[in-house]
Amino acid sequence: MAAPRFVSVYSGYAPQAYPNDLNKMIKKFGIFEFSEDLNTTPWHVPSPLNLAPATAPLPKFKDYLPNFTGNGTCTVEEHLNAFSNACNNIGANTNDVCMRLFVNTLEGKAAANFFDLPPRSFSNWAELFYWFKSQQQSPADWLREYNSMVFNPGETIKAFNFRFTKLYNKIPEVIRPHGQAALIQYYNTIVPVYKNRLEEKAFYSIATALQTCLEYEDKILRTGGYHY
Repeated sequence: MAAPRFVSVYSGYAPQAYPNDLNKMIKKFGIFEFSEDLNTTPWHVPSPLNLAPATAPLPKFKDYLPNFTGNGTCTVEEHLNAFSNACNNIGANTNDVCMRLFVNTLEGKAAANFFDLPPRSFSNWAELFYWFKSQQQSPADWLREYNSMVFNPGETIKAFNFRFTKLYNKIPEVIRPHGQAALIQYYNTIVPVYKNRLEEKAFYSIATALQTCLEYEDKILRTGGYHY
């Protein structure tokens, strides 16, 4: 059986190569489909883009493009704004180039959702744009994510406070936890050293709790200690 020929689904750059390490090839060249013996290559990944073959490699872009995983760290609108700015920086302004570049920004869950789509789903930027806009999390998703937040290993309270506040403010006012409910959620999520600090005072709002923990972390770090 002939070895499969790698063909990039993004740039049309088609190296003739027979790698010993497929992961290294994917990292170097992007996502690939195989043009030969497709029935025996279950890793074949057809593209949802419906574009004519590219006539030239994409511009160098890895250091400029933002990434979107769909895990809530960045909203759809924030990612679209960052991508637009990146395209301006590298001079990308044609339909097919921008679409191929955009696919390269998707990672994790977002990339999986994209490649689950039928082949040739998108013929122009508007179609791709509106599909991506539909991936925006709903208020119910934000509330579920808020209720399941965890303090990541090695995370500073400053970084956690930023994540907590950003997600908290996304939740619409009508369903957003307020007062004691928000304070309890914050208290239950942070690590014990900060819980102990909060317990030293009798009354807190969520705002004063955030600030108290931040100031305590700063004090610990200034004295050469650890934040937990």
